[in-house]
Amino acid sequence: MGTNCRGYLNLAAEGRFEEGYILSRDPNPVAAMCSYVCSAPCERACRRGDIDRPLAIRAMKRFLVEWHEASGIPDVMPQITPRSERVAVVGAGPAGLSVARELAMKGYQCSVFDSLPFAGGTMLIGVPAFRLPREAIEMDVRLVERLGVTFRYDTEIGKDITFEQLQRDFDAIAITAGAMDAVALDIPGADLEGVDYGVDFMKKANLGQPLEVGRDVVVIGGGYTAMDCSRTSLRHGAERVSICYRRTRSELVVDEEELGETEREGVNMEFLASRSRSSARTAR
Repeated sequence: MGTNCRGYLNLAAEGRFEEGYILSRDPNPVAAMCSYVCSAPCERACRRGDIDRPLAIRAMKRFLVEWHEASGIPDVMPQITPRSERVAVVGAGPAGLSVARELAMKGYQCSVFDSLPFAGGTMLIGVPAFRLPREAIEMDVRLVERLGVTFRYDTEIGKDITFEQLQRDFDAIAITAGAMDAVALDIPGADLEGVDYGVDFMKKANLGQPLEVGRDVVVIGGGYTAMDCSRTSLRHGAERVSICYRRTRSELVVDEEELGETEREGVNMEFLASRSRSSARTAR
């Protein structure tokens, strides 16, 4: 994305917080969301890690975002030369917000369509609010709206509006819909009642839909979604939650901060373990 990490860290160190915020925000339309849930590849590449620990780049971005929001200083909006062309953007997740922002800054009239009741896409339905505050999503969306972009929620393409209608009403269409279908687990019993896939489980939890969580919960996987599902299960009343991961601790794809929070909340980690089947007795 081309974010100047070194630049905004230096500005923050000098106490020039608003300038640091602008520098971190300028190339990144979802800077607020990234300040909470970015996987921080810049920290893995930070040369300070060769000495002791990498600089807390993501945490500093979060500080700058929160400082700016608390300051009440309005965001400086660019001068835009309007164009007559209209563009439909299908999907209001990070990709859709990014496309809409770039097009709007070039003067195009953009309308964003999404089947969900709010913008955010996977960030909204896939990440729990205790890890990504909804205010952060709203901040990023608000800045895109201020560029003149309109949002049409609860609108499913092919159901509420046809693709042919979009082709007729707009000069161009950008499809930025996320890949939200779960990957099926090919083991016996995977389709039993009480077996949920992470994407579906988190969507129910985040949209306030009915979600039945049993007393004992087993989560298969070792990524961020597995951590989110396990911690969400505890918040929905599960007494015991275990994560089964088929590799070792060092091969987990989550950072130590996320893993530490998961373990502190009482989730049991089982490594070099893989589920071979689900039975009706243990499906919950």
